[in-house]
Amino acid sequence: MKYNYKIVKNSKGRKRTYSIVVGLRQGYDDTLPLFDRDVVIKAAEEWMIKREFLNQPYLTGIVSAVGEVLYPHYGKSGKEPVVIFSGEIPNLYFPKEMDGIIVDMVNELASILGNSTKQQRVYVSYCDENWILETEL
Repeated sequence: MKYNYKIVKNSKGRKRTYSIVVGLRQGYDDTLPLFDRDVVIKAAEEWMIKREFLNQPYLTGIVSAVGEVLYPHYGKSGKEPVVIFSGEIPNLYFPKEMDGIIVDMVNELASILGNSTKQQRVYVSYCDENWILETEL
């Protein structure tokens, strides 16, 4: 059987993507245990399910394979395993006028993912902007 496809009404618009980069080790000490990416997946799933239950909008996304961020740290090379949670915003469900709501959702989800791996900072991007969320200790 062959399927024929057509563009869904009101689904076409500018591409809007987001990403959240979450570290999997608390702090800079290589001897500390690593969190598993499944911790991040579970936190994201719980956030989505809770919002759906409350009839609130939610974001879906892709958890990329674990990567590593490289950086200098006190004259030596530092590295930390990270997970990237990213997605595209469907124009059909989230028209451009909802960008403020989307940014709020991305920040909320980033905070939850950061808490799930006890991160001080979480790196976020939406469309052509990026920023850092930091805990208030």
